[in-house]
Amino acid sequence: MIMQLGLRLMELYGLVVEINMDNPVPIVTSFNCKSISTGNGYTICLGTDGTLKAFKLFEKRFPDDSGAPFHNLQWTLALYKNEKYKEAEAKLIATMFRNLYLVPYIFGEDIPPYEIKHFSNFEEKEFIEYLPEEYLNLWDSESKEWAKSVYYKPETIQLREKYIELEKLLSKEPVGERRNELVRELRNLKNI
Repeated sequence: MIMQLGLRLMELYGLVVEINMDNPVPIVTSFNCKSISTGNGYTICLGTDGTLKAFKLFEKRFPDDSGAPFHNLQWTLALYKNEKYKEAEAKLIATMFRNLYLVPYIFGEDIPPYEIKHFSNFEEKEFIEYLPEEYLNLWDSESKEWAKSVYYKPETIQLREKYIELEKLLSKEPVGERRNELVRELRNLKNI
């Protein structure tokens, strides 16, 4: 049942993999969507340890990929479940930067749309409607409470507010040195 569900989810996202049950690290043979869900099916199929191995492989093969929001969300959960709390917190914040609405959505909060320009459909509020319920159900109450506590930490609030401020400034700033400075500042903020 669990393996079937994981395979169905991988099929849903167009991810074709070879699975060797003696070695749970997947061999990705085809991506129809760039980086969505490498680990998602493995959270279900092989548990969080297998998921971490899949994410390490993904990171090795695609070192400059920032990760799709759902991908980062499941990576966060795998880190948290493996008690890698500092890494999980950093990945949760990275997920927040990929989509400002997704993290509060997992613990049941509906955030009104921010008045900022989104440069990708990944960043839009409507994107969270595509999160499969099965992925949301992987987050137990303890995991959701942890995510909520990180989301509402003063440091995270400060990062989020700075991110929104920079996005607003960028949407009005014409091409030039000041805009370049804002882009660098935003990039540095995301790399924290």
